[in-house]
Amino acid sequence: MSAWIITIGDEILSGRVINWNAYWIAKRLSSMGIKVEKIICIPDDVDIIEKTIREGIKSNITYIFTTGGLGPTPGDVTLEGISKATGRRLELNKKALKYIRARYLELKNLGLVDRSDVDQSRLKMAYTPEGADVVYNDVGVAPGVVITVGSTTIFALPGVPSEAMYLFEKIVPRIRRGAQLEVIEDFIDASDESLIAGILARIRNIYPDVNIKTYPVGFGQRRMKILAIGHSRERILEAIEMLKKSIHDP
Repeated sequence: MSAWIITIGDEILSGRVINWNAYWIAKRLSSMGIKVEKIICIPDDVDIIEKTIREGIKSNITYIFTTGGLGPTPGDVTLEGISKATGRRLELNKKALKYIRARYLELKNLGLVDRSDVDQSRLKMAYTPEGADVVYNDVGVAPGVVITVGSTTIFALPGVPSEAMYLFEKIVPRIRRGAQLEVIEDFIDASDESLIAGILARIRNIYPDVNIKTYPVGFGQRRMKILAIGHSRERILEAIEMLKKSIHDP
């Protein structure tokens, strides 16, 4: 299973905001056995969003995650770009409208906003590509949007990290239903990746179905992290055991 993470926002490209969403989502997906093939940062531009989404669909990526551009302002154009890329027109999503009304009423009762009515700018957040599902946003307002095109499912999440993370966790059950890979993390006593490169190459030849990699814990430390991914837990454990034995008895 594969994934692209597309962070959308001029504020990220200008360096005013750290791209925390990409890091966090990539880490969560990897822990679930989903291979992140690309992390892309693009501006709030409908044509660029359309082109990037269309490329992901054409590449048969299993999941495309976008963050940013779901709000009420004219510059929030993510769903318009997704609409053009998928060939599905934007339409008023009654479920999204229900969610937005309920959320603004909650915020009004909490004293966090002055009014709860859904005016034209707020109504904008209720327009989604036809056939899309939405996920209630308990942290912000703009709902998450889910749309499937062929073999690709697109998850559009808000750009505020707390909202993106929260909504990601809400859609995890949808992702796990398709995940079929095992992910195992371990550690080895070694301090230099170059010294075990040959061992890793040999293990990959013996276990071509296991993607095994090592990562330094910290410079000068005699410990490295192992991340191994595959379809068979037994095969992964065998590959890790061979790595450990080979280091001690090359």
